[in-house]
Amino acid sequence: MADLYESLKGLISGDENVSKVLGTVKKAIDDHGLDAVLEKFRASGLEDKVESWISKGKNAALSPDEVKSALGDQLDGFAAKAGVAKDQAADGIAKALPELVDKLTPDGEVPSADKVKSELSSLPS
Repeated sequence: MADLYESLKGLISGDENVSKVLGTVKKAIDDHGLDAVLEKFRASGLEDKVESWISKGKNAALSPDEVKSALGDQLDGFAAKAGVAKDQAADGIAKALPELVDKLTPDGEVPSADKVKSELSSLPS
């Protein structure tokens, strides 16, 4: 798998919201696992989108409103940790999560927790 940071660098450097929230997304995945994070989005009716990020092929877009719906009050914590407003956090997560999941799952399946943590270690905290 190519260096995760290098593959996301354009997205990170091109959007301030993404760069600010990426560390909080990384921490959530480190703490709870990629499957648990994805399950939040599946449980809010976004199964098809989540599967598009994991599978090979085009990633379905995620909207800030879908992030708000999936994360509920947890979005407040993401925003606070990132030092941004709730709307900015939702926007950043909406842009970052599909790409991040896509890069973490190049073979079309969620890798082991150890492999995910290893890949995430290249990202800034």
